[in-house]
Amino acid sequence: MCILIRVKNKVVGKVVGKLFMKNLKGSVHFLRVPPAIAFDYDTLLNARKNGVFIVQITDRETNQRYLSPLNTVLERGFRINRGYGDQIALEMKYWSHTEPVLQEKLF
Repeated sequence: MCILIRVKNKVVGKVVGKLFMKNLKGSVHFLRVPPAIAFDYDTLLNARKNGVFIVQITDRETNQRYLSPLNTVLERGFRINRGYGDQIALEMKYWSHTEPVLQEKLF
């Protein structure tokens, strides 16, 4: 079962089982100072209400995946508002990541 997570009626991610999945463009959406990944705070609370334990971010530019327990994001993250509403950001040092996923090219 897949549950879509929305912010202001825009789909920003989905819940699949115990996983909250979100695709981002790293050069645009990752914080630079300090290096971190930020989320709309209510998005994560909504994901938690839907049984999420793990957050998975996929950088669309590199195909690299970042994973963190939802509790780590909520407990170790820091609250910010840089003009995009109330957010929580988790520094990159708390994320585990995978090597980029290679996609087959069809000829």
